[in-house]
Amino acid sequence: MNLKSFFNKKKNNNADEEVENNEDKDSLNIKSDSVTDEESLFFKRALYVIIAVFAIMFFTFSVTFFLSLRGEEKTMVPDLEGMELVEALIDLQVKELYPRVQVRFSEDPMTKGTIINQDPPAGSIVKAGKRVTITVSKGAVVDKVGDYIGQDLNDVEQDLRILFTTSRPNLVIKKSIYEYDSTPPGTIIAQEPAPDTQISGLTELYFIVSRGEPGEEMVVGDYMTLTYSDVIKRLTRANIPFLFILDDEAEGNGTVVEQDPSAGESVATGLFLNFTIAPPEETAEGLVFGVFEYSIPEYPIYVDMKFESLSASRERKTIFETKHPGGKISIPYKVAVDTELILSILDKEVIRYKVTAE
Repeated sequence: MNLKSFFNKKKNNNADEEVENNEDKDSLNIKSDSVTDEESLFFKRALYVIIAVFAIMFFTFSVTFFLSLRGEEKTMVPDLEGMELVEALIDLQVKELYPRVQVRFSEDPMTKGTIINQDPPAGSIVKAGKRVTITVSKGAVVDKVGDYIGQDLNDVEQDLRILFTTSRPNLVIKKSIYEYDSTPPGTIIAQEPAPDTQISGLTELYFIVSRGEPGEEMVVGDYMTLTYSDVIKRLTRANIPFLFILDDEAEGNGTVVEQDPSAGESVATGLFLNFTIAPPEETAEGLVFGVFEYSIPEYPIYVDMKFESLSASRERKTIFETKHPGGKISIPYKVAVDTELILSILDKEVIRYKVTAE
């Protein structure tokens, strides 16, 4: 092989290699273009999804925002008073309002089960969904007149007071007339209205009450030389009214030095017994002796009376309880400074007196 042939062959081989290299490059370029198109499609799809999500979020936010600006629907509160509970609940449901139900007694038993009050009032313009408070009547505490004949007037008054503690009374004692009778004093012997009369509103009671039998007498006991505290214990247990007078010049260390009427006398029941007492010889430091004086109305019958002391440390003590016809009161006492003396009639405080150092 000559040199020329060798170079021609070499040249042809180089040309073939160049062609092959060019083919490889074209193949790589084709593959590169294919990968680039797939990536571009993926990113486009991802971008569309992101845009769609943001569009949905924006739409949702816009709807919520405009709804909040518009606010809830307004509605008028219906007039519910006088309706039955079920009827009122239906009316509230139609108006898209919600009930808050309360119950209480009323004066008129005929209102039982009906609406007697509402809040907000009828005609108010409110947002739908608001709560409306409705008060339903349980009827009257008492729907008919009781049978009070044979009962003690004081007991009936107290029972009625307790019965209407939390509500306005629809049954009140208007007047009591006292007559002599064989029943114990204070006993109800007739009434108007009659027992079991139905109550339709405020009802007034009229009673005829026993004064007891006329001409009853008692024999006065001997209280001379007894201490005032012993006399008070004996008389209050027997419901005998009394008055004490202090004689500063007398000697006897707090005992009775004179009584009127005298021991053994026969006197009308209910007559006040009068006692003169001597002051105590010594009073311990911090204690005060004196006579509590006051006047209360006179009663046609005996009423419950209580006399108490309330110390500075707020300790309450009952000195005595009795039945009393009313009028003038005078009670000796010996208590600590700053003690309060409390007089009550029928469990109602009448006066409170604070004892001070002299």
